[in-house]
Amino acid sequence: MKKEDRKEQFTNDTKWLFKKKISNKGKYDNKSIYENTIASYKKSLEDKTPFKVEVQLTNDYQVICFSDDTLKRLFNRDRVVGDISYKRINKLRDELQVPLLKDVLKLVDGKVELVVELKSTNHKFNKTLVKNVYEVLKDYNGKYVVVSFNPFMLASYRRMDKNVYIGRMTTTNTTGVVEKLINDKLCFNFISKADFYMFDVENYDEKKLTKYKEKGYKVIGWTLKDSDSEKDLKKNYSNLNVEFDLWKGESDAQPYIPDMIQDLIDRGFAYESQGALVVDIAEEKDTKELPPCIVRKSDGAALYATSDLATIVEREKDFKPDHYVYVVDKRQDLHF
Repeated sequence: MKKEDRKEQFTNDTKWLFKKKISNKGKYDNKSIYENTIASYKKSLEDKTPFKVEVQLTNDYQVICFSDDTLKRLFNRDRVVGDISYKRINKLRDELQVPLLKDVLKLVDGKVELVVELKSTNHKFNKTLVKNVYEVLKDYNGKYVVVSFNPFMLASYRRMDKNVYIGRMTTTNTTGVVEKLINDKLCFNFISKADFYMFDVENYDEKKLTKYKEKGYKVIGWTLKDSDSEKDLKKNYSNLNVEFDLWKGESDAQPYIPDMIQDLIDRGFAYESQGALVVDIAEEKDTKELPPCIVRKSDGAALYATSDLATIVEREKDFKPDHYVYVVDKRQDLHF
């Protein structure tokens, strides 16, 4: 694509970013269709829905679409993604094949818009990732923007492509000093010079958001849960004559996470492993090896397990129940 054409693409054609819903990792259920797979992206294409891909490098420098820093959650392997080859990852589970960014671009071929997130493991500036992603994207003719939590990676990408539209991601769901400076306090804005900001809709500072809007910054939210989901659930349960006294979402437990994590550290349960904060769950009676539970990723973000633990803290404070009853799928038995 000619330089003047790229400038036209990025300066005049980003209205979709602020008007359309964007699916995260494609459309999936992690049962029949897994996140960040060709199948999940095809579902987004079928619905003509733009989607976000999170990209990082394998140890053979392949740019893959994969969200986690490690392989624990989806592959039950205690390995960092960057320490394993692309070929090896795709031998771990036949039903879960991790795609290359270049193959996703071939699939999409401009049919929908893309948000490409540069992953920053342990907040490290990965120059090779920035360069390799640029090489993959530079000749792509579809509409896309580049985002990241890391301002230095965004600045580096902007130097390679001055016309690209870049966005700075932010969340208040952080605990470490470095994480707060980068993700919450939004320091180093003068370095990234982002065109827009992506605020975590479940963890954000209202005053900061208002301040950014007043300054004229463009802002969008991530990750917004489908507002129709709860309505559909209530309708289905109503058809079964089932009612609940209380409906709670994952975001309700977020305020309890920082103190809970600090308590796990203070009591010696949580420790750092490969940049992440983990808690051992294995017992002598276990018949198979169980990996540690990640309660905070290396980038400071919480996971589903973190929210579930914080939910217990919330329930203890609010209700002090005698018993807990969980109704889940068999595939979640490792989770418990």
